[in-house]
Amino acid sequence: MTVLCIASFYKGAKFLEELARQGCHIVLVTTQEVYNDPWPACVNERFCVHKIDNFEEVRKAVGYLARSRDFRCILPLDEYVVDMAAALREHLRIPGMGVTHAARFRDKLLMRIKAQQAGVPVPQFSAILPHSSVENFIKTVPAPWILKPRAESGSVKMRKLENVKDLWATIEELGDDQSHYLVERFVPGHILHVDSIVWNNKIVFSAAHRYGKTPFSIWRDGGVFSSRTIPKNDSIYQAVHKQNEDVVKALGQEYGVTHAEFIQSHEDNSLYFLETAARVGGAHIDALVKETRGVDLWIEWARTELAAAQGKPYKVKASKDLQGGLLVCLTRQKSPNLSHYDDPEVSWTHVWDYHLAMVVSGKDDARIDRLLEAYQHRFADDFLAIGVGGDRPA
Repeated sequence: MTVLCIASFYKGAKFLEELARQGCHIVLVTTQEVYNDPWPACVNERFCVHKIDNFEEVRKAVGYLARSRDFRCILPLDEYVVDMAAALREHLRIPGMGVTHAARFRDKLLMRIKAQQAGVPVPQFSAILPHSSVENFIKTVPAPWILKPRAESGSVKMRKLENVKDLWATIEELGDDQSHYLVERFVPGHILHVDSIVWNNKIVFSAAHRYGKTPFSIWRDGGVFSSRTIPKNDSIYQAVHKQNEDVVKALGQEYGVTHAEFIQSHEDNSLYFLETAARVGGAHIDALVKETRGVDLWIEWARTELAAAQGKPYKVKASKDLQGGLLVCLTRQKSPNLSHYDDPEVSWTHVWDYHLAMVVSGKDDARIDRLLEAYQHRFADDFLAIGVGGDRPA
């Protein structure tokens, strides 16, 4: 079975390795910038294009490859090529999400509209065009507001606006790109994320977590990124799983993985849907899920794709039920030394150029909380470098 994978940056090694374990012939199309990155040896063929977001260029390249290769699946390895994979599937008539369906997991405006139509609570929002829509929005929704790009990942290029003058000035700065944005009520609160596996339109596995500092504040101000398992006795646990099920149903995902984010309002504890994506969550969230639940989201994503393509059944079962937390930060050192972080709950670490990630896991809720609190302070003292406003997610 020949599988075409598309990537705009280096990601998804375990996904590729699982495809290979299941006997796939893997063809990778990526950019010149990351062509020579350490892609797994299981990639059978590797090609590059000048611009991975140029459909005509990619279509011609893939069309040439398809003359002698029978592609059965076209799979995106990151958020930025979901649309390209969908367009290629439609062009070559290969099963999987087409352009319109994939847009529900890329376009923040469309996903809000679909969720709202299904009765899922979302913060009040408006498209930027026509401007009369924004005028009506600001008459009824008090500041502050968040201006968001419709097709970026995470908190990239988001702006918090405190007054009408700044909002319109920022909109005008966008020029002809205004239609690529939306404006939304800023809701102070805790950001939650649910990472799921979907099969036959139903969630067959999910894990819920709560961020420490919000991703937006990390992107804007820097700091130690963290995420913590939501205990089952937490009042929000059932509610966020239910709302995640409602979102999957509203957007009509048939199979694969999802990373969805919600906000628990500080004001009244209400839960609102923020956004979702048909991919594995970034910033090493997959490691947190694996260490606490024993499920590798990258591997299971590959398995769902192959099962769907081959018409085979699919099952997944969690092998763990632990509490845990994830810490990630930029570091002042190229290779930070973790030898003094030797508590038995440290179950996974990853050090790479000026970056550090760690998962702590165990059965004792209080112990996990104490470790996360202590380690965040120690990370700040021992390692933390401030770097903000990047244009791509981790």
